[in-house]
Amino acid sequence: MLLQSEFNLDGYTVFCHGLNDIGNRGLLIYVASNIDTTLVDLSDKFNECLFLILKSPGKFNKLLLGIIYRNAHTTLENDKQQYRYALFDYIEQKFKIPKLIVGHFNFSNIMWYSVHGSGASPFCSSLNDNELALVSTLREN
Repeated sequence: MLLQSEFNLDGYTVFCHGLNDIGNRGLLIYVASNIDTTLVDLSDKFNECLFLILKSPGKFNKLLLGIIYRNAHTTLENDKQQYRYALFDYIEQKFKIPKLIVGHFNFSNIMWYSVHGSGASPFCSSLNDNELALVSTLREN
């Protein structure tokens, strides 16, 4: 059994989720101790993700930071709930602040490439329905 205290580092606050969940790898984020940070409480139906709100001095300096791990062996139902629709839609509707979401989705067929301006775009010619659903959800949100 892993304890959160095993990951403590001087000068950082550690946030983790699911370190001891069977079948999951767990998620962990280090945030410098001088950054005001709030853990976002998402319902239990959104597994394998961790979201924080980081606040810097000033009135409007907030960022929603999220990390997601999609198990390569996840069920189609979990994809529908967490990645296809519910999670990204929920985050977009509830949080009207800048967002940075990182992670590993285990969709090896999605090839991202840079586009002019900001962001990236996927090469979609050989994607399955599940992969296309993720790309569509990202585009919509």
